[in-house]
Amino acid sequence: MKRILALVFPLMAAACSSNPEPVLWDDPGMKVIMSKKPAPLPLSIAIAPVEIGFTEGEIRSSLKRKHVITKDVDEFRAEAAEILTKTSAFSKVRLLEGEAAGDFRKEMLQKAWEGGDDLVLFLKLHRYETTFEGNNGNYIPSLLLWIMFLFPSWWIADESYGAAVDLEVEVVSAHSGRQVARTTFSASEKRDLDDFDRGWSLLGILSVPSSLDEENWEKVSKVVSPYPITRVQAEFAKFFHEEFPKKTGTPEFPKNMAKTLGMFVGISRYDSYTLHNIKYASRDAEIMHAALTGEGEGKIAPRNAMLLQNEQATAANLTKAVEEFLMARARPVDTVILYFAGYGGFGPGKGGNEPYIMPFDYDHKTGLAKSAIPLSWLKDSVEKIAGGVVVMLDASFCGDGEGRSFSEMKQGASSGQLESLVSGRTRAAALFGAGAGEHALEFEDKQAGLFSFYLVEGLEGKADRDKDGFVIAGELAAYASENVYKRSLLQGDSQKPVIFDGGGAAQVRLSIAKKQG
Repeated sequence: MKRILALVFPLMAAACSSNPEPVLWDDPGMKVIMSKKPAPLPLSIAIAPVEIGFTEGEIRSSLKRKHVITKDVDEFRAEAAEILTKTSAFSKVRLLEGEAAGDFRKEMLQKAWEGGDDLVLFLKLHRYETTFEGNNGNYIPSLLLWIMFLFPSWWIADESYGAAVDLEVEVVSAHSGRQVARTTFSASEKRDLDDFDRGWSLLGILSVPSSLDEENWEKVSKVVSPYPITRVQAEFAKFFHEEFPKKTGTPEFPKNMAKTLGMFVGISRYDSYTLHNIKYASRDAEIMHAALTGEGEGKIAPRNAMLLQNEQATAANLTKAVEEFLMARARPVDTVILYFAGYGGFGPGKGGNEPYIMPFDYDHKTGLAKSAIPLSWLKDSVEKIAGGVVVMLDASFCGDGEGRSFSEMKQGASSGQLESLVSGRTRAAALFGAGAGEHALEFEDKQAGLFSFYLVEGLEGKADRDKDGFVIAGELAAYASENVYKRSLLQGDSQKPVIFDGGGAAQVRLSIAKKQG
């Protein structure tokens, strides 16, 4: 028909609709990316369902000249996944299941963490619409056809429509929950359509756009929206191959990716009759877990913390927690906090006599070497997993069976044997609740271990001696040591916590201090 019109009515032929759908992979920028064959970043990314940045009220109040698209919006993330996969932007790309409702982002971060992803990509549509821009003047050939030949002119593109897309892209660390990148892509397009493009409307130009129904608008969107979408997708691909890799090389990126992992263990009841019950050790771990874990700034995210109490804290479970929870998830930029409240032990090991932590199922028949956790193994394990390690032990290793202490030899660990926990580490600190030869006492008035009580009090802000708003490991150790010692003297004993610092770990931040009134 268009060729016939070109011969007979050149003006009419020029007014005919011609809207070939754009192809993303034909975009010059996309061809450059594909030709370079870039190496993927050594990071995995999970893509969350698309969020809608406009409300139902805004949709209902939109004018007849404007149509807000809400159909098939999740295609944006399927296409985003295809782009990132085909262009080899990341080592792994996958889609997260769920709905963009409720506590959506928390749920997505949890799922990404469970799946071992490094990053979560959040896509939010702030605008996705088509608009009627008016008649473009090509209705004149239409009128001529009607007048001269009584012939309908449905193929003449006499109506102008626009489409616009605003897409916000946010990349969040699945480890820390912090944002590592954010940008917005926007594009719009205007196209001339004929009656077939927008769908049948009986009165044509006389009633459009008021006569357009949902089906008409969907047809318009199908023709016009691919143009701005394709441009947004091309910019999206360019961002993840040019801008985002640059961000990963900045000092801020590892800081934003960094997280703190925590394992809190408290054992008040033991399976072996040779170990008497400890009143408050289980409660100490629970309170320490609560003090350091939460959703706020400066807290360990709940998904990154593990609490093991009493029967849960068997030797097998403790070993599994270190190997599968800590070692599997920690990265060189991360900090690991290990807290233990319970019996400390001392006895023969592979390298001679050494200190142990006593699990719930310690077996006095097989002895420490086979049924307890040597601190040397803990040291070797934590050396592999993180940039900063802080170990806090509300236990004692004096060997006389008193004050959270046990020995198979009636002999205690020396100061050097305790310090060996951090020797050779560049950023490891060990806070012992009691020095060599001392007891780890309990604070009856506060129903807590003496050391643990002052740890929690210090973390809340009292240990922030330089008033910079943060409590670091060194400050916490100094605060606990001073106050535990004073209180122990009132209880007729002497307990003075000590810190062994392996190369600057005393500077590790443990909490944000509350303002002291």
